[in-house]
Amino acid sequence: MRKLLVISLIFSVFILFSFCKVKKETNFKNKISEIEIKERPSNPRLAVNDFAKIFSNNEFNILEQKLRKYYDTTSNEIVIISLSEIDSTQQIAAYGLGYGKKWKVGSAEKDNGVILLISLKPRKIRIEVGKGLEDCLSNEKCSKILSETMIPKLKENKMYEAFDLVINEIQKSIGNKFKMD
Repeated sequence: MRKLLVISLIFSVFILFSFCKVKKETNFKNKISEIEIKERPSNPRLAVNDFAKIFSNNEFNILEQKLRKYYDTTSNEIVIISLSEIDSTQQIAAYGLGYGKKWKVGSAEKDNGVILLISLKPRKIRIEVGKGLEDCLSNEKCSKILSETMIPKLKENKMYEAFDLVINEIQKSIGNKFKMD
């Protein structure tokens, strides 16, 4: 009798947690559809999308050339998005996923896109990685890159240097996982 009670209790807890997890995932997906995602500039399709105007023209051009050259040799697409402001009630991860889906960063077959996203208000940063590159750029690896490479430079108010160093780290982590066909 006692054994049956324990089994029933464990099963009830399992069912309860299963519903909680589904509800949480559904809420996060609903939040993605609630946020405003800007249209991707298409002529030309840019790697550096500086909506917050954090880079000088020269810095913009250097980063753009660096990312295009990397894409041309590997087919891995790294995109920078700077936003002046995001909804403070939303998670930056929702913005990263939203931009990834709407902009179709990376190839559909390889899912080899990376978004480096920054919001100035509130201050948030995120590296969003396509599934094809997750073995090279795990969440832990991205967190380490941001905390050890980017955040110290941002605290010194060196935006360009922060992005340049992070791009170097991302490219080093990915390496030549994919080659241009």
